[in-house]
Amino acid sequence: MEYLSTGNVPDTGEIAGNTFVRFLMEQSDREAVNYLILAKKCEAAREKRADKWWYPTKEDMDNKDLTAILEEALGYNGKVFKLRYLLQAMRAAFTMQQYDLCLKLWDEQIKDLPESSVKNMCEEYIGGIDFRRDDYQTVILHYAIIMQTSGSIWWCDDMMAEKKSDINRI
Repeated sequence: MEYLSTGNVPDTGEIAGNTFVRFLMEQSDREAVNYLILAKKCEAAREKRADKWWYPTKEDMDNKDLTAILEEALGYNGKVFKLRYLLQAMRAAFTMQQYDLCLKLWDEQIKDLPESSVKNMCEEYIGGIDFRRDDYQTVILHYAIIMQTSGSIWWCDDMMAEKKSDINRI
């Protein structure tokens, strides 16, 4: 994504043929580019931590990368990508187990917004927090509201039905 921030798209390779990247560069939509860069950074930081073979270093435990992402997301003052930046803030905070911050973002800035797929993604994190806090009735309510019948609600049901080790699940 660095090439987007500099405006220099390589002439060869996978990126050169990416029509979406070309479109962004032609439109000079810095706001969209900045959001995508933040989202990719957040995705990479979260993906690293989700790897079962990841062993955090002392520096990793400081969560400096996620803290920077959280601060940038919360510092966004625009309107076009406001909900998307809040989603990245929610993802970063959730990954750092700052559940109270997630709930505060939900209650104060997201909950009363019009329905959208991005709002539903935020609500999935709220359901995940309730699941971790053993509030299963509220979990079901959240997932039923967003009609998430093909994903999260079934994962929770599977986890509650019978405790399985990773080896047994394989």
